[in-house]
Amino acid sequence: MFEDNNINIIYTVSEITSLLKEVVEREFYFVGVKGEVSSVKNNYSSGHLYFDLKDDSTKINCVIFRNDLNRILFEIKDGMSVIVFGRLNIYGPRSSYNIVVSLIEPEGYGQLALAYEQLKEKLREKGLFDDKHKRQIPFLPQTIGIVTSRGGAVLHDIIKVITARFDAAHLIFVNASVQGLNSSKEITEAIELLNKYSKQYCKIDVMIVGRGGGSLEDLWSFNEEATAYSIFNSEIPVISAVGHESDNTIADLVADRRAPTPSAAAEMIVPVKSELIYKITGIIGRLKLSVANKRERESAKLNALIERRRLKHPLKVLPDKKIRMDDLTSDLYRSAGLKLETLKTKLEDLKDRLGLKNPSSLIKNRKIEINNLLMNMQKSLNYGISIYRHKSRYLLERTLSFDLLNEFKREINILQKALDSLSPYAVLKRGYSIVFSQKKEVISSVLKVKENEDITISVSDGSINAIVLSKVREKT
Repeated sequence: MFEDNNINIIYTVSEITSLLKEVVEREFYFVGVKGEVSSVKNNYSSGHLYFDLKDDSTKINCVIFRNDLNRILFEIKDGMSVIVFGRLNIYGPRSSYNIVVSLIEPEGYGQLALAYEQLKEKLREKGLFDDKHKRQIPFLPQTIGIVTSRGGAVLHDIIKVITARFDAAHLIFVNASVQGLNSSKEITEAIELLNKYSKQYCKIDVMIVGRGGGSLEDLWSFNEEATAYSIFNSEIPVISAVGHESDNTIADLVADRRAPTPSAAAEMIVPVKSELIYKITGIIGRLKLSVANKRERESAKLNALIERRRLKHPLKVLPDKKIRMDDLTSDLYRSAGLKLETLKTKLEDLKDRLGLKNPSSLIKNRKIEINNLLMNMQKSLNYGISIYRHKSRYLLERTLSFDLLNEFKREINILQKALDSLSPYAVLKRGYSIVFSQKKEVISSVLKVKENEDITISVSDGSINAIVLSKVREKT
């Protein structure tokens, strides 16, 4: 039968598995497979991510090793439709196959766009975008910090605009890559460096963090979580100036102020010096005019007062004032006299009321009351003692005589002996015994005990432990 099937080679399990592994991994070295993610598991000890990729009828195991996982920008969740790219792998010990994923993309949605939305929602929930955290940008900052790339046009534009508008501003620049693998780290370190410099050396009033326009990939350094937190934790107010007006980044949402372009950020920070001087000059002119007008009005009032007749001849006013003073003095004395009489009347009334509440009088009255109470208590005590003596004499007369008491004792002894004769323990002294079961119940019949059962026999001076060997019931 085997010859008809032309089977010339017999493989072992390991051999056929190894052969399949070689063929499959050679033919499907790099494949793209789409499906729905399920059963996501993260191995925290190794850092690898395991999940299933399924369609309506089939599923396949997938694994993303730690190094590849670190390059994926979005979070992989159950239910996502994705396209995975990698190689087929056969795991010999279980004869199972899986896809070793090196790249994964959301189906119909770019990986960066999904990562942006996920991070934006995460930071929104944590309150990093709340208005309560936004700080005011100072009107005329003396020192301005700048974080951008040395090689780009952004730095030149910012310096040009600021110096043209207000050349007295002091600028401090920190170079950082604004695109590439380590750019987010460099931006974060630059922001922290400016904050440290502001604390230790020279206070920085405001900071511009930005770069020129570009694609979503080019601007990605400003969409990373580390950059967002460095801006949020900065003690220096931050203006985000990333790309063009149509570009939106996480840094724009976290910053204290967003500028559509780096040049607009520079304009936002400092006013035009000539315009400011013009406004200040106008304000000073208006202040001088206002002071002059106020001076003229007050001078006119003063001249009007001087022109009055009474101020021209002050001695003519004195007689009237003296008479008025005498009238007021008389009224004062009269009012004071009436007030004094009223106070004297109140004082006498208070003295009378105080006499009624004199402590000496109160103590004397309380002593009298206490003596009366003591006398009443003595009378009551004497009366009680008299009653007690009378009752005691009466009870003594009714006490039983000594002979009658002895008669009672004899009757008690007789009753005691009769009671002892009825006691079950008195019966035991005459040779009888009482048998108890293991439950301490009295055994009054052979029907209440079983063979080989332990029993206890109580006699007059103790107990005997025994075993029932057999039972014999007597007929009655």
